[in-house]
Amino acid sequence: GRTAGTISNASASGSVTTDGDTGGVNAGGLVGQKDGSGSLTDVSATGAVSVASTSSGSIGGLVGYVSGGGIERGLATGDVSGGRYTGGLVGYFSPSTGSIVDSDAGGDVSGFGDAGGLVGFANGTGSIATSTAGGTVTSSDAGSYSVGGAVGYYGMTGSLAGVSAAGNVSGGGNTGGVVGYHYSTSVLDDVSTSATSVSGVTWVGGIVGNSRA
Repeated sequence: GRTAGTISNASASGSVTTDGDTGGVNAGGLVGQKDGSGSLTDVSATGAVSVASTSSGSIGGLVGYVSGGGIERGLATGDVSGGRYTGGLVGYFSPSTGSIVDSDAGGDVSGFGDAGGLVGFANGTGSIATSTAGGTVTSSDAGSYSVGGAVGYYGMTGSLAGVSAAGNVSGGGNTGGVVGYHYSTSVLDDVSTSATSVSGVTWVGGIVGNSRA
């Protein structure tokens, strides 16, 4: 589904799957695509989310693609697989203005491009704060994409602060225990991981794989 409004006090428990391997697939445990300035508050999804696409699409445990608004007290616990941008909570997060705050993801994440335990790709005006990712994160890409225990690619204007990851991480040209690729002038503040293994291809780090701050 797709929405441009505000959603609060909502939950979903069923699994979400798509069989087509076509471009433009956005799938989430609660919402496939979130546009507009409205926020998602006190929302959750517990089902697994999977798509057949190996080359495109944004896939998240809660929301697949976000172009507007933020998420506060969001929770996703299902495993997430498939897609170009894959995250335990959000696959692709690029709001004109919006942040992710006090949110958690617990499922394992496996994708084919940018992948993160919390968010696969984050870029835009806002920040990610006081949130956790608990699952393992893997990407089959062996080239230039980014894979992180919490965030695969981070390019937001605001700080990544108070964020932790727990799962092991593997794959990608930029691979980190918390962030795969940090492409932002903002600071990393109070971030941590309890992963026992972080493995990648080119730039690999216990906290950050590659930073161009």
